[in-house]
Amino acid sequence: MSSVMFKLSSLVNQQLRNKVLDRTLISSNLCVPRRFYPQLPKRFYKEVTVSKNVEDEAFEINLDDRKLKTPGKRIFQVKSEGLAHAIAHEWASQEEHIRQSFMHLTSLANTAQDNPHNKTKFELVNELLSHVSEDTILYRVPESNNKLLELQKEKWDPVIRWFESEFKTSLPIARGTIFVPDIPESSLVHVRNYLSSQSFTGIHGLVFGIDAIRSVILGLAVAKKYLGVREAVDLGRLETTFQVKFLYY
Repeated sequence: MSSVMFKLSSLVNQQLRNKVLDRTLISSNLCVPRRFYPQLPKRFYKEVTVSKNVEDEAFEINLDDRKLKTPGKRIFQVKSEGLAHAIAHEWASQEEHIRQSFMHLTSLANTAQDNPHNKTKFELVNELLSHVSEDTILYRVPESNNKLLELQKEKWDPVIRWFESEFKTSLPIARGTIFVPDIPESSLVHVRNYLSSQSFTGIHGLVFGIDAIRSVILGLAVAKKYLGVREAVDLGRLETTFQVKFLYY
C-alpha cells in the first residue's frame, strides 16, 4: 500500500502547488510581512541514512547518529524500504532550515504511526464512505452554465462509469442543486470491502490524498491505477480551472 501513499502524497503536493498558482489567490490582501512568519528550525544534521530494525521488521531514519522521532516521541518507523528512502530524501533535501510543511511523506507517516486522534481502521473506512455522497464529481452546475456542464460530463462521467463498474454500484448525480444525494450503504459494500482490505497505514494514505481533492472516486481511481496523479488533480480542479480561465483570459 506504500505505492498508494506515494501517489496520493504526490497528489497533495500537486494540489498545493496549484493553489499557489491560482490567480484568485494572488492578492495583496493575502500578503503577510516576512517578519510575522514563524521561525523555521535550523538544519542540525549533516547526513541522512536508512537502517533496518530487524526485531520490529521496520525501517528507521537516522539524522547523523540520532534516530528520527515522531511528534509523539516514538522512534519513526515504516514497513516499506522504498518509502523509508523517499522520506530520507525529504530530510536530506532540506537546506539551511527545515521546512516541515513541504515534507508531506514525513507528515503522512507521522500521522499513521502516532494516530493522534486514536481512530480505528473501521472508523477511517466509515469516514471515507460518508464522503462519497459529497464527492466533487457527483455535482453538476445548473444547465444555464452550459459550457462548464458539458465539460463536467465529458471529463467526469467516464470516471463515474468506471467506479460504478469497478465497485458494482450506482451513483446518483446532483444536477444544479446543493442537496446531498442519498447513497444507501448497501450500494457501497464493494467499496467498503476494498477499503477494509488495506492496511491501517494505507487507509491513512487514502484519507490524506482524498481529503486533498475532495473526491473519494478520484482517490480510489488513483489507488486502482485507473487514473494518474496529475489526471486526478486536474479533474478535481476542473471547475476552479474553468472559472479562472473564464475570469482572466
